[in-house]
Amino acid sequence: MPPLHRLDRAVSVMAILLIPASRAHTQVTGTVTAFVGYYRPFGHFDRASVYTTELPERPEDLRAAAWGGAGQLAIGDRFGVAAQVAKTRSRVPESFNPGGAAGPTDASVLLATLQGQYAVALMPRAQLWLNAGPGLVHHGGTAYARHGSPTSFAGVIGTTLVVPVAPHLQFTANATVLLYVLDVPMPPELRLNPGRLEHGAQRDALLHAGLSWRPL
Repeated sequence: MPPLHRLDRAVSVMAILLIPASRAHTQVTGTVTAFVGYYRPFGHFDRASVYTTELPERPEDLRAAAWGGAGQLAIGDRFGVAAQVAKTRSRVPESFNPGGAAGPTDASVLLATLQGQYAVALMPRAQLWLNAGPGLVHHGGTAYARHGSPTSFAGVIGTTLVVPVAPHLQFTANATVLLYVLDVPMPPELRLNPGRLEHGAQRDALLHAGLSWRPL
């Protein structure tokens, strides 16, 4: 076979091998999102034998604005994985006791999630994703610092709507629910008292919207 024909055949074989690989590579895309939103805890606290004015009476006392960021890797049009971190700051309301008024007290909540995603509705210019996975909820600030600033493991479910607004930009709207048990033990000086200082099943809702940057 003439050398030129061998070269043509080699080029043809390489093209056949490289084109599918190139297509497979373009099926994995990434996005980075900045967002603002609203955090609203639900759930309950069990009745306790001892109460402290530093901690909230009810989970909803921690409701507040939220801000944070997220990153996503999408594999094709239907599968993806997303990591999300959000922070809130709130104030436990002032309370009154026989010793006088106490508070308000600063509190914070840090939420981190890692979720697998599946697109359940594909539209020409939008995608709706179902999300599920594990998460962490960290309670901090002055209110919880004396009590160890507990970190709880959570189960996470949610949805994300993604709408392109420009070649590199997308609008995102997300609703996430975190399910976990908050457990604050009695401090050492109160260990003779039964039960926990703050304990109960929680259902925290996080709603947020933002802009995502997606490279072409």
